[in-house]
Order: sequence, then C-alpha cells, then structure tokens
Amino acid sequence: MDEQVKIVLKYLDIHAHGVRYVGIYGIGGSGKTTLAKTLFNRISDQFEAYSFLADIRQSSMHGLEHLQRKLIHDLLPNDSRVISDIDDGIKVLKYACQNKRALIVLDDVDKKEQIESLAGSSKWFSSGSRVIITTRDISVLPLRQEQLEKGSGKKSTELWTFEMKEMNFEQALQLFSKHAFKMDYPPTDFLDLAKAVVSGIGRLPLALEILGSYLYGKHREVWEENRSMLVRIPQKNIRKKLLISYEALDFRTKQIFLDISCLPTDMNMNNAIYMWKSCGFHPEVGMEELISQSIIKVMDEPRMQVKDIESEFSSLRNALVALGGRDHSPLWDKDLREMLEEFGPKIQKEKGKESRPGPSIGDPDPTTGIGCTHKGCQRPWR
Repeated sequence: MDEQVKIVLKYLDIHAHGVRYVGIYGIGGSGKTTLAKTLFNRISDQFEAYSFLADIRQSSMHGLEHLQRKLIHDLLPNDSRVISDIDDGIKVLKYACQNKRALIVLDDVDKKEQIESLAGSSKWFSSGSRVIITTRDISVLPLRQEQLEKGSGKKSTELWTFEMKEMNFEQALQLFSKHAFKMDYPPTDFLDLAKAVVSGIGRLPLALEILGSYLYGKHREVWEENRSMLVRIPQKNIRKKLLISYEALDFRTKQIFLDISCLPTDMNMNNAIYMWKSCGFHPEVGMEELISQSIIKVMDEPRMQVKDIESEFSSLRNALVALGGRDHSPLWDKDLREMLEEFGPKIQKEKGKESRPGPSIGDPDPTTGIGCTHKGCQRPWR
C-alpha cells in the first residue's frame, strides 16, 4: 500500500496549479477505497475544503440530490440552502468550490452521471483542487480532456488513472500474516500451511484480511480443515471463500451483520444499537466480533457506511443458506421510521456523549433478485 500511496500522491501533485482528477480503478476487494481513504487522511488538511463521499454506487439509490446535499454540507457546513433538483445542486456546488482549494473523493462510482452531478467540470473548481474517483469500471471515468472541460479550450485540467493490480505472493503472505499471526511473516511451524492457505484464498486484500482474522488464534486442525475447503472452492469464487468466516459467527452476530448490510448508508450507529437492544440483541458484543474478524471496518464518523470492499461477501442468498433458510432478521419486523420516533428522545439525550465510530462493510451489486421488503430498507440483494 505504501508504494501505491507514493505513486498516486505523485499523480495528485497537490502543490501544482490547475485542477486535477485521479481515477483509481480495479476489481472489487482490490483495495481502491482503502487507498483513497489513506490519501484523503494524509492530504485533506492541506485543502480549504474537503469531502469523502463513500459508496456512491449504493448511496445514489437515494437520488443524486442526496449525494449533492452531503457534498454541499461538507464544503459549506454553515450553508442552510435547500436544493430542489440536480441542476440546482450543481449551481450550489459551483458556488461552494469557486474560491476554495477543494479535495473531493468520489468512492465507488459506477455511472458517468454521478461524476457529472458532483464534479462534472474543472470550471467548477479553484486552481489547486483535486478530485479522486474510485470505480470498478474504467469506462465511467472522463478519459478525455474535453469531457472534463465540456468543450472548453483550457489545458490546466489533467486526468490520471491508477489501476489496483493484484498483489504478488510475498505481499499477499505478509498481509495475511498481519491478520492471522499479528506479525509480518508466519512462524516457522505454520509457514507451509500459511502459504497453502494464501494460495487457496487468492490475492485480494479483503479476502486475505477476513480469512486471516478468522484463523487468528485457531488450532492447527482448524487451519488444515480450512485449507482443504479452500482447495475445493474454485479460485474465482471469492464469495464462498469469504463465507467460511461468516458461517463461523454465532446466529445473533450473523443477524447483526445482515442488518448492517440492509440499513441506510447514512444511518447513525447509535440509532441501530437502540434498535438491536429492543430486539433482545447484545450489539456491542456482535460488533466487536465483526470488527475483530475484519468483516466490518471502523470509520471516522458515528455512521454506518457501506464501503466497496467486496460485494460478494454480502450476498443475501448465501447468508440465508448460512442462517438455515431464515428470510429476515427480527430488526426487519419493525418499521424503522416508527423505531426512530420511539428512540429519538433517548438518542437526543446521548447527544453530548462521545459517539463510537461507525463500521463499514462490503455491499452487494445492485442487481435484480431477492429484495428486502422492509419500508425502511431499500437495499437490493442478489
């Protein structure tokens, strides 16, 4: 990751004049979001305004205006104006960026109109601004100068692209070891076994992190069993490989995981905790288990955000199999809006207390298939 950060920092060249776009592309689970977040954390304090819009592919299902409002709030936190449509949002964004060096990250973009609505032209931005875009599909990136400039003759805008390539075996073994052994290299008595497991997993960072975390502290017999299972699973079937660690969770932790996958991306984690407790769950225990196994990741804000780390892991069809055919969790039995009204006063009382950071998880591709029928849960499932 350090080498990748160095390369993209060179592409960004934050001290150069002009506006620059950098597109990071690659398959799901290759580390695009992690790289973008690392870059954002490292350089954001050198800009006058900044915003990280996570999981645009999923968030855009609430409408592009929803994303525009979030971006405007980040860039103009004291601005209370209301946008009526996408064109209105573009006008406000132009105003927000015209006199500030801004850093904007558009994470997990899958449609060109998302870029057009949020950072459609370099003319919106002050010189020195930077836009980072992560995507699985390079075709959505504005590859030609005129696409960014909308036909203008300016030459100050540049687009750089960076492909997240597969790790080499030694890098994969090191990442796996950090999670499986809490060290950079396997102990001698586990070396051959660790190499065999890494060969079976493949070289996607997400799979290495999750299965490494799952095997941490396990007896050798468990390692041997999982190595045998991985050998039987086709190399490209990442979903089934990741499901090994999912199936090891207890029933209620699986339920919490499914709820996190279903809840709105901007859901405050404290709200969800109240809901889980009302269902008789112990969410703190389940959350710690999911975090310790790298199934969810801690974010900087007390919100639940879905990140693009590996869509296959959240497949409801496989989760339902693991749950013995159960088609919903207790939380989905209640209307989320009613629950928010019920717990709203309690949440307000907690306002002054320190909030825990929220987690993020991999999300499924928005394809047709099994769907959650809950009014408060508009998340599609495969």
